[in-house]
Amino acid sequence: MYDIPSLKNSKASLEKQLADAQGVYNEAAKRQDELAAKGIASLKGEELEKFRTNNVELTAKQDAKSLIATQLARVEADLEEAEKSMKPVNGLKVDNGNRPRFMSRITLGEALVESEAYKSLGGNMGKIPSGGMSIDVKDFNFIGAKSLTISRMREDYMGAMKASDISTSQAQVFPMQIPEITPYPLWPPTFSDFLPKFEASSGVIKYLRETARTSGAGSRAEATALQQSDFTIAPISDTARVVGHYYKVTEEELADAPYMRQFLDFKGLLELNIAVENQLLTGDATGTNVEGFYTFNTANSNTYDLSTDPDSRGQAQSNVDAIARGLRKCRINGVCDPSVVVIHTDQMTAIRLLKNDLGDYIWGNPAEPLNIRMWGVPVHETPRAVSGSALTGDFIRFSGMATFRDLPLTMRFERIGTDALNLEWTLLAYLRLAVQKRRVAAFINITGLTK
Repeated sequence: MYDIPSLKNSKASLEKQLADAQGVYNEAAKRQDELAAKGIASLKGEELEKFRTNNVELTAKQDAKSLIATQLARVEADLEEAEKSMKPVNGLKVDNGNRPRFMSRITLGEALVESEAYKSLGGNMGKIPSGGMSIDVKDFNFIGAKSLTISRMREDYMGAMKASDISTSQAQVFPMQIPEITPYPLWPPTFSDFLPKFEASSGVIKYLRETARTSGAGSRAEATALQQSDFTIAPISDTARVVGHYYKVTEEELADAPYMRQFLDFKGLLELNIAVENQLLTGDATGTNVEGFYTFNTANSNTYDLSTDPDSRGQAQSNVDAIARGLRKCRINGVCDPSVVVIHTDQMTAIRLLKNDLGDYIWGNPAEPLNIRMWGVPVHETPRAVSGSALTGDFIRFSGMATFRDLPLTMRFERIGTDALNLEWTLLAYLRLAVQKRRVAAFINITGLTK
């Protein structure tokens, strides 16, 4: 039984929460827009780190808004049904007060035969397409069965309900769903945030790549020739690839778990981003795979091994020593400024545990948050990196990630195949991308790192 005053109070409270959440989101978006106005490619150091942090913050605030909006929509639907139930039905007056009497107004069969979709078939069920058909059931609010009346079957769930819910003279009690969705795993797949984005209009991306350089620029004596600079440029054609997946979900799951749609949206995006990060880092450039940066560096011998040099005391280098020398090699050979160090958790753990002779942790107090920067360069720690190897380079100036049609990410629910007959939905999530590397020497793998 609905309590109309309580529903109205809940609606007002949720509307205020949503307005407050929108205000907080707008403030965060304003700060992000101010950074983006400077040009993402020009951001570096603290501004780049702030841009990445703001991205995560905006996503969390968007999730909070979505959760409140979902709750508000449900309360509004409840209130609408409660107010409908207070009106006379079939000429009968309802009880006084807030005790509405639910009565059957239309059956599922009637909803079917009275729908525009069914009428378009001319009454011939054999004309139903193989992919199924959608029935508009917005006027289907109650079911009559064994003198039973069951509260609304939500339009957005397509009226699904299990047989057990109409097996007795009273509707079953639905367990309350408590959403406990972790916004991100410990290491969110955000490597793509370090790559400048641009919109492409063709599946073949053509550009020029600098493969070698010799600089002859310098002073000259009077009446003597200038020295020649030589740059080797190669035309490159990269084919865009689609990375994606899908989930199946039943009508019963959507109906019984009000937050299932939100959960699937989150999981669909998370798993897709993980797959994209794997492709960007370690794609092997065969078949439908992207050429990841590790693969690119290996193919072009852009590497520096930890065992190449001793440390300043003549002993074996540490991971930190090797990364410093790898950054140096990248700067000198690539004439660039590395924008990020990508490192596996195995190696980052070894770095975190480094101690001085007194037993103090070199990398900071374990009780304090770790500001992950190394030699002034931001660090992206991820288990999707290659263990034993760090990746670095000037990704801001000499790489780019193409997306398409101003919609880099596509997520949608569809009826596919026998979904309609099986009362299922298919959630599609995919991304079409291509990646540029415009200077060979601007990137490097630092290998031989220890755990």
